[in-house]
Amino acid sequence: MIALEPRFECIPQELVRIDRWVTWAGKKLPYDVSLPNSLASATDPQTWGSFERAQTAYEEGGRLGVGFVLNGDGIVGVDLDGCVHGGQPDPKAWALLGDIGCQYIELSPSGNGLRGFGKAAPPVRCKGQINGIKVELYATQRYLTVTGHTLVNGPIAALDGFVAVSKALQSTEESRRVQRITEEDGCHLQYSSVDIPAYTIPTGKGQRNLCLFQLARHCKGKMPDASLDDLRKVVMQWHKQAIAVIGTEDFAVSWTDFVRGHEKVVHPAGAVLADLLQGVESDPVPCDVRHLGYAQREQHLLKICFRLAVHHGAEPFFLPCRIAGQLLGIDHTVAAKILKSFVIDKLLIEVEKGKGLKASRYRWQLPMA
Repeated sequence: MIALEPRFECIPQELVRIDRWVTWAGKKLPYDVSLPNSLASATDPQTWGSFERAQTAYEEGGRLGVGFVLNGDGIVGVDLDGCVHGGQPDPKAWALLGDIGCQYIELSPSGNGLRGFGKAAPPVRCKGQINGIKVELYATQRYLTVTGHTLVNGPIAALDGFVAVSKALQSTEESRRVQRITEEDGCHLQYSSVDIPAYTIPTGKGQRNLCLFQLARHCKGKMPDASLDDLRKVVMQWHKQAIAVIGTEDFAVSWTDFVRGHEKVVHPAGAVLADLLQGVESDPVPCDVRHLGYAQREQHLLKICFRLAVHHGAEPFFLPCRIAGQLLGIDHTVAAKILKSFVIDKLLIEVEKGKGLKASRYRWQLPMA
């Protein structure tokens, strides 16, 4: 899906200060902000993280947005689907949000719905409709996407009409139907113990074969001695996560395509980077940075950036902060700040800032010897 890029600066501080953030991709499957290949769960606080971590995870690529987990502490969410047409909210939907008392209202990731946050007691009924408007009200064990595309940028205030509207919701066939795995229900999935990179999960039609080949490259690089039984477990987990996008494709079809792709992999994931950076710790620091206060760790990352810049020549290189963190043995948020400092100090140019499914692109700014 095409999602609105989050406006992080517009997201309410009342939510920013609470460490209950996730990222999302695909059919709004939630991901742990600290473990890039693991699904999050709305019932497991260990899979949530800070707003800063969520923003960093989004900006390094592979995610479509961020979300906030509701855990029953009084913060609630209102979700009105399909009520924005041509950029204009349906008057009935707008009036309903007024009846509830929402003072913070934003667009949903699709731009076709409205989302409100506030404080209230749990709803009596969660799903239904009023005056033809589809309404969903949540208080706990759910996560809701947050975009920061605000229409009303007020506080997270008490919603005096929240419970009353929940009582007035009329049941629909859709609200009675067995739940799909979406942002509301997918958050019940426990994060996987199988290493499934987010970039291998298709986000739209026609991506299955490419994503399976990327998964094959990942497995060949990370699990070079894996048996067919080991690989089957990985592909089964991948299929569970991808089925919402690829439809009713039989597992046997994806398994056969994966095995065929696995046999054809010439460059396993990580192999090229490992070869490129072999012996980098012995390289001289590419420029005099003593006056900038950079210590050994920062100098090591600078050497890595220089190697990548030389390898790519006139083209920009990309280095996800998670990869940088792994190379340095530090948290990815710290690595992101070091890369940012290189840009501030004019050692690197950030050619393209990471967002959604793309990582940041950099170019070496100083003259190369």
